[in-house]
Amino acid sequence: MILVSFIDSRSQESADMWRSVLRTSDIDTLRIDAYNQLAIIYSQTNHPIARKYADSALQEISEVEKQTKQLLPFYEKQRGMSYNTISHIDYQQGKFSDAIENCLKNIRIFEKFKDTVNTSKLYGSLSQILNSIGNNKDALFYIRKAVKMDEDYYRLHKGRDVVQADLIGSYINLTNTFLTLGLFDSTLFYCNKALVLMDTSKKNFDLGLVYTNIGAAYGEMANYPFSIRYTQKSLDIYKSLGLPEYISIAYSNLSELCMRTKDHKKALYYADLSEDINKENSFKDNLLNSYQIKAQIYSELNDPANELLYLKKHAALKDSLLEQNHAIQMEELKTQYETEKKENEIVKLSTDNKIQELQLEKDAATKTRLLVILLSVVIVVLLLVWLAFFLSRTNKKLQEKNIEIQRQGEQLSEQSKLISKYQSQMNPHFVFNALNSIQGSVLNDNKDKTIDRLQLLSQLMRQTLNNSENDHITLDTEINYLKTYVEFEKQKFVNGLKFEVECPEDHENILVPPMMIQPFIENSIKHGGLQKINDACISLIISIENDLLRIVIIDNGQGFDAKDDSVMKNSHALKIIQSRLQLLFMTERESGNIKFEIKSKPILARGTEIKFYLPLNYKY
Repeated sequence: MILVSFIDSRSQESADMWRSVLRTSDIDTLRIDAYNQLAIIYSQTNHPIARKYADSALQEISEVEKQTKQLLPFYEKQRGMSYNTISHIDYQQGKFSDAIENCLKNIRIFEKFKDTVNTSKLYGSLSQILNSIGNNKDALFYIRKAVKMDEDYYRLHKGRDVVQADLIGSYINLTNTFLTLGLFDSTLFYCNKALVLMDTSKKNFDLGLVYTNIGAAYGEMANYPFSIRYTQKSLDIYKSLGLPEYISIAYSNLSELCMRTKDHKKALYYADLSEDINKENSFKDNLLNSYQIKAQIYSELNDPANELLYLKKHAALKDSLLEQNHAIQMEELKTQYETEKKENEIVKLSTDNKIQELQLEKDAATKTRLLVILLSVVIVVLLLVWLAFFLSRTNKKLQEKNIEIQRQGEQLSEQSKLISKYQSQMNPHFVFNALNSIQGSVLNDNKDKTIDRLQLLSQLMRQTLNNSENDHITLDTEINYLKTYVEFEKQKFVNGLKFEVECPEDHENILVPPMMIQPFIENSIKHGGLQKINDACISLIISIENDLLRIVIIDNGQGFDAKDDSVMKNSHALKIIQSRLQLLFMTERESGNIKFEIKSKPILARGTEIKFYLPLNYKY
């Protein structure tokens, strides 16, 4: 079999033009740009040639760097283009470690220039590579960064179609990662965010991908009617756009869904349609999947003859693809050899020309050699003087830096002691109030109620002790702790007490310091006057705002006079919380995040509202 790599006529014309630039131009900027453009042109059709051009661009950039010591932005960005092409080639060839390394090199370049648009796209590419090797945790990390950058950029440039399209693309990439991780609720959430930005009356490729992912998520959640509905929607879009490969994939998805619902007749119908399209368009990888699906259908239908037929077809096609890949690799090696041979011939011709030029330069250089030697001696002396000054200055800076490091170490040690001190103060305060709360039941000789409350208290004590051993606990753990506490306290409410909680979707992954919220819930119960009303309610609203965790506690009690400073000054728990907040936002850069607000009378007609912020930290 003879395999021929080809590019279309327009690309061939572009390639000829850029090669002409390489033959005729000595200007490094033009030559580097030409190498990169040729690498991009050939990256889809001939990997060895594309890589050779990208490597040549990097080599010329390195030569410029040696001469100038510091590269201009043009050369830095051209280097990023080379890394991007090489990363693409590595990914296509299955060299995922190399693809990740080159992608990270490119990211560092565009981060340096604060190029938000390209950096976001590179985060998305890196996430795709990491997903390919099963590193879903890091893939999720980078695609979240891409989404965050695109959302921030979209808020600043709302109304621009290109910016909106980039954000939609990031949402789609994020849903792909969530699907891989099995986080199907998150998949549906971000699919819906993408749909909000899209005009669903206009059928386009991105809308098809969103419907495909919604169908896949519902399928994994065993909601087969919804899964089939959205998969059918994606199929209709791919048909209207004339995309046979994606039509084939949609048919395969529908076939698998019908198998799960035991509708083998429809499953076989869709599998036949997928097989026909794959054969007609030579989609061999998809055809391999079609054979596997049909073998499984016939297996479930207890039709061993047809099952064996499609298993044989699957095995034969798989062997054929392996042979084809081997042939492609051999052809690429041959092309690489021919390319290097031509490059070496060009280098040889250039070398002969340079030898003649060097001979002429040698004669002129002899006349100036004595002058150069004299100047060299002067320069060496000046360099020695400068070096002595530089070493002295560097030594002084190192000593200052060492002193600064020691000072910071002492400061961090002191912070750790203070945090332990404040946390230990909170626990006795809580226990004292809890025991005082049970005292009323004991005095009233209400044994059953006292026993129930003591059991709840033991749970609270155990949870309090467990939580106090950690600097941070999950938000999910903190919320469960607060619910237990409210259940403990509400037994003395004749008219009942409602406790409402709103929190982010991924609360099980968010970390918070223990005993930061409980004192405010306790104040609402003890001092808010809630026992005097019929509809007593405490609301806890937790959300993410500007990379911080926003905490809001609201009760509908009688409130207090917010203008009375003595209320704030005499609250022991409030003083401890404010001190802990100062420690959590210790650095000067974060000090502006210490925001603590209390609203009551006369600003609010009823009740009290407390709002403050915590650092946003995740388990991963």
